[in-house]
Amino acid sequence: MKFSQPRLPYAVDALQPYISRNTVDYHYGKHESNYINTLNSLIEGTEFENMSLLLILSGCPSYFGKVYSRTFMPAPFLRSTDSSLFLFAE
Repeated sequence: MKFSQPRLPYAVDALQPYISRNTVDYHYGKHESNYINTLNSLIEGTEFENMSLLLILSGCPSYFGKVYSRTFMPAPFLRSTDSSLFLFAE
């Protein structure tokens, strides 16, 4: 699965004067696109190549996996001791 950068739901200059077009271009156009391109290059040819990002991170014992799951998983999943809530297709 190739990951792609979602399009911004607004024009790059829509946040002016609070956030400049240059800032949006830099963070969205440079940083975020680099993260996605790096992810795609790292998973190419590995067992992660056809997995969703959630599946990749769910098996990751790293700090980032923990941050992702605590940020994006609904609270009942985090508090439950029922392992059936964490069934993933292989």
